[in-house]
Amino acid sequence: MTVDESSSMETTTSNEETKTVDENGSVRGEDSLKSSLQSLAVSLSGPSTKDQVHASNAVQRAVKKTTDVPEGVFKGISRLLVSSITSGSLQRDSLKSLHLLLSSLDSSNHDVLLFHLSEAIATLKLHPSPSVSISKGPTSLACLFVDLLHSTVSDASLLKSVAGALCTLGYYVLIRKPPRTFTAKLAKFVEKMGSDALIPLIASVGDSSVEAGLGGAAIVSLVTPSLCPDSFLNLFGKGVLMAKQLPQYHLITVSSSYLKNLTLAKFNEIVLPQLKKALLRSPEVAVYGTSIVMSSVSFCTDSLLGDLLKPILGLTTSSSDEVRVESLKTVKGLGVHTTEKGLATLMNGVLTQITGCKSPEQKAALLETLEGLESKEGVKEEEMDKVIVDIITALFKTAGETNEVVLRAHWNAVARLAMKVKDKKKLAFLFTDWTKLSGPSRSCALRSLALIVVENGGTEIPSGTEKIVMGGIEKSGKEPLEMIPLTLILLHLISPSSDEYAKAVKTLNGSDVILKEKHLQMMRSEDVIVMNNLTHKIIAETKDIPSSLLLRSLIVSSTWKCHSVRSIAHSTIKNLTEKRPDTFPAAFAKELFETVENGWMDQMVRKTRSSEDGSVSGSQLITLSSLILTPHSHFESLATRALLLSSLPRIAEEDGSVWLRWFHQLEKVKEAKEWISSESTVSSLLTTVFGCADRSVRDDALAMLVSVGSEEIKKALWSHVEKAMGRWFMRSISIFQREVCKYGDVPEGTLFNKEVLDSMKLPESRMQREKIRRIRTRIRWLNCN
Repeated sequence: MTVDESSSMETTTSNEETKTVDENGSVRGEDSLKSSLQSLAVSLSGPSTKDQVHASNAVQRAVKKTTDVPEGVFKGISRLLVSSITSGSLQRDSLKSLHLLLSSLDSSNHDVLLFHLSEAIATLKLHPSPSVSISKGPTSLACLFVDLLHSTVSDASLLKSVAGALCTLGYYVLIRKPPRTFTAKLAKFVEKMGSDALIPLIASVGDSSVEAGLGGAAIVSLVTPSLCPDSFLNLFGKGVLMAKQLPQYHLITVSSSYLKNLTLAKFNEIVLPQLKKALLRSPEVAVYGTSIVMSSVSFCTDSLLGDLLKPILGLTTSSSDEVRVESLKTVKGLGVHTTEKGLATLMNGVLTQITGCKSPEQKAALLETLEGLESKEGVKEEEMDKVIVDIITALFKTAGETNEVVLRAHWNAVARLAMKVKDKKKLAFLFTDWTKLSGPSRSCALRSLALIVVENGGTEIPSGTEKIVMGGIEKSGKEPLEMIPLTLILLHLISPSSDEYAKAVKTLNGSDVILKEKHLQMMRSEDVIVMNNLTHKIIAETKDIPSSLLLRSLIVSSTWKCHSVRSIAHSTIKNLTEKRPDTFPAAFAKELFETVENGWMDQMVRKTRSSEDGSVSGSQLITLSSLILTPHSHFESLATRALLLSSLPRIAEEDGSVWLRWFHQLEKVKEAKEWISSESTVSSLLTTVFGCADRSVRDDALAMLVSVGSEEIKKALWSHVEKAMGRWFMRSISIFQREVCKYGDVPEGTLFNKEVLDSMKLPESRMQREKIRRIRTRIRWLNCN
């Protein structure tokens, strides 16, 4: 054998050995990857987050050791991750470890991983009724999926798979607001690829699954604001307008992301024919899509009223509550972008529907829609005033309704429409013709007029109204629902310094029917708002101390069952505290304390809320107290009243430092600091506290005074205690030795026998009763020492 042949044989042997080693290493790597994948599958089906993290880390290490990961591994891992994550049972640590696993696979072979993951997501079965909790898993999967869209996709089949995955994910992700990271990364991908490349692919998905196509169209439009392709409009028409069954509601609402870019030309060409056909074939389904279209578009809708108004108004009296709501939304949407001519057509159409409607609930809903019709276009004020005045006139002539729900809605609509009229002189007939009304319509009309006057400040009211109103006040002595709005109207028409003003206020304060239980039960939120406005005007414009009736009317409005009414009342109290700091805070604190102590406030709350166990909570009283305990308040008159108010058990148990915080704020003011340290102030505080009949209030008030930390208060308090003790020592009280022994006959660890006083029955003899009274007094004295 030659040297060359020998060398050749050695080289061949060496290459074979190297190949054998590589193959063995590759086989061991594949075996390790297979076993780690089996462990991952087992752990993902279990509840242990720790096992899931360990198994995922093991797969990552196996992938890094394997030089060429088989395609079947990508397919298996993709399906496993999609099924596990969409279940929504994985915790945050598990999701982080799976994210790292996807990153390692991505670095191994990006296109293969993206293809199989997209296919696995696209083949997911859409849940028939998804919810926020069900969408939690797919949303987490969507955030992991968009991390793989970091580069452009050139392969057509791969891009089709990605589009299918986005459609499926959009079905779930858009149930709530998508995460910011998801939308940001998806926007970058769409920008790189171009929306024109994705639009036909999403439309093709819609051919097989309309709901997935709607999700894809909405999610791509969400990150591309100016997008509104014809294929998406056709998809919307097919999946929403022309659908036989209503699709998922969130898919309808999110379609506004591209419908807002719809032009009038495209609407007439593509959407309008489908709308007209759908409203004839299945109006109960089409109205949902019609509602979102009309609320999304930004072009003038005058030209659409002829085709859409009649079928939409017909649905406003549907037996289905949901259909009625959506049809009323559509009517409002039609009015947003219309001229005064179109708005007149809309209002007259709604008014005609109200006239022919028989159901009180439907009438009330139509009236609320009528008052809410408003255009954002540049309508002419004069022409718009004429339209609204004509509608108000028609409503005034049809004010014979007796149903309470319809009455409230009817006159609320009149009031809100009247507030939109710029030239209030055109409403003069309202202030003169209300006398022709009777019964509930009369009081509701007066309430609406009062709200109009308050909003207008009392200006532009026709002359001669004062006499009509004064005559109405004289006749409405026992009808507070008429007397209150009439008095408010009158006070806006006359000067606060006039005799008529003083007479009207005196008449109101002298009325004994306003706060009677039966009248409080008859009041509605609008009546309480009018009463609150009247109270505010009188207290703010007069110098006298507010009467008990006015203060109690404020208490009624500030504890009313409606939150909006309470907010208005709180603003009134705060405003009056700033305007009248000398008299109002102290008077209001006194009235609050008395109405809580005598039970009037709780009784009033039970009557107005129709509840047997209703009462004013401590938190509500604390809110009212904090409104008057401000630096603006006149501390000399408020301190003692507020001390007792803050010592009420309801307030003290909730927050025992309400009065203390305010008192310590006063120490920063020079005048207040001198006033606090004066003997007269301390004496007044102690006299008020010890004069309180409620022991629990007295005890809490004394605790607050001690907590102030003032040496003057402590000395005065100790002096009072010494005088009280002196009065005890001056009395000559006899007690028998056997009673003292009985008092001390207690087990070890007990200070005294508390049952002594209770066990002593009062005998019939007057002398014996007096003796026992002295014994009890003596025992109490021993207890104090």
